[in-house]
Amino acid sequence: MSALQERVHQLEVEQAVLANIITWLLRGKVGASSKTMLAWYLDRGSEDAYYPLDGSDFGRCLGFLAAVPAAAEDMSIYAGISPVWARLVGRWEEIKRLYVEEAAIENYAMPKTSNLIRMIVNGG
Repeated sequence: MSALQERVHQLEVEQAVLANIITWLLRGKVGASSKTMLAWYLDRGSEDAYYPLDGSDFGRCLGFLAAVPAAAEDMSIYAGISPVWARLVGRWEEIKRLYVEEAAIENYAMPKTSNLIRMIVNGG
């Protein structure tokens, strides 16, 4: 592949990622913590460091990652947001497994997921 072809491909990928972001912003469930993830993904910095406070917030973060798969390729980038985010990212898969388990129960408030998030946020 020539350098020009590689650049064209890169631009096409970037365009697709931006289209996913716009679609998520317009149609997805968006919250402060998921917008923090977006800001960090786009430029590796944000003055806001909102993090998920409960299962619902975490679900919106998962929604962002599902809508913008490129943003989920390297979860370690979000550990740089804040010490709380670093702890959450370190246990992301554990939180996600519990969230998926509880989300399968219709009209369930996800207390286990919310409690785990609170414990991690508080340093546990």
